[in-house]
Amino acid sequence: MDYVIFGAGMIGERVLIQYYNTYKIAGFLDNYKEGDFHGYPIEKPSYKENIFLIVAANKYFEIRRQLLQLGYKEFENFVPYQIFEKKMAVTYGNCHIGAVREYLECNKEFSREYGIYPFPLIQNLPQELETEEILSRCNLFIHQSIRKENRYGMQYASENMINYLPASCRIVSIPNLYGLPKCFFPQIEVSRKKKEVFSFLSGDEVNVEKWIEEGKSKQEIICYMEKGGVYTKDEILQLWEKFREKLLLREEEWDIKISDYIFEHYKTKQLFYDLFHISDILVKEITKRLLIYLGYNGEVHSDTLIKLDGAEIFLYRDVRDFLEIEYEQKYIRKHTKSSSLTNIDMDLKEYVNQLYRYVMFSIR
Repeated sequence: MDYVIFGAGMIGERVLIQYYNTYKIAGFLDNYKEGDFHGYPIEKPSYKENIFLIVAANKYFEIRRQLLQLGYKEFENFVPYQIFEKKMAVTYGNCHIGAVREYLECNKEFSREYGIYPFPLIQNLPQELETEEILSRCNLFIHQSIRKENRYGMQYASENMINYLPASCRIVSIPNLYGLPKCFFPQIEVSRKKKEVFSFLSGDEVNVEKWIEEGKSKQEIICYMEKGGVYTKDEILQLWEKFREKLLLREEEWDIKISDYIFEHYKTKQLFYDLFHISDILVKEITKRLLIYLGYNGEVHSDTLIKLDGAEIFLYRDVRDFLEIEYEQKYIRKHTKSSSLTNIDMDLKEYVNQLYRYVMFSIR
């Protein structure tokens, strides 16, 4: 059987280098390129018998749909390059699991044994996807313990996905912290907007909306956030206790525990960017514990940075004081810029400017 690489680009080049001595590489398929690539012919995609396709390109599901329409069958006639000649792992959850997946792929011990199928994040999972067929091939299923009460529907719960797995599949649940740390971000509510002009926050900043409607200036808003007096100590500590209770209760469902790390380090390390996104520090710790649980060395590359700070927000002074937060936030969103910013890190003044614009657009 001949092997053909779909994608005459950087990923295709890496696949060629890895396998050309092992398999008979007949050439490349590509939707946009013609000619040859490293001496191998490039052809437009068409159906051919007796070939096996290694899809070595981004946007796997667009190519997958194209190949299925041409008559190829996934796993029988083609696979994504990540799982070629490896056991297949699937990671399931939100953007947190996407970050964990990237760190897992950087671990050499794990990657020698497993390739991670590019399963969509829950927020991008199309209903027409043949989920049952894909999961029936899975050897390792890592999930965030998605509950029945999730925002996307009961059919997306982890227990439903687990029903599709083969009996031999290893199943590991990791922390799902989405929406839990309300004590750090009491001002944020789940977005009620039917249509947002541009994405700035992962929820509604209810205080700023109220202050703007009351005619407060930007400087007054900065003072509220910077000087304190918006929340009482009892309010913040009650939210903290609710966070502790929910975290410990949900953690009973998880194979990978994380509450001890959070309770020990939340004052000195930024563990959450906003109500819905954990920080890179916490992603690394979860991945380290997961790797050790799976029997690997737990090495997580410190020089690799998964950028989840695109919705990072400032802590209010009340939160900092009453929870005794020690780490500083002079600038935020240093790694993922706001769509309206270019080459600057966001300080509190710019943050309030952006909030003001966002709220004014949203309440028109």
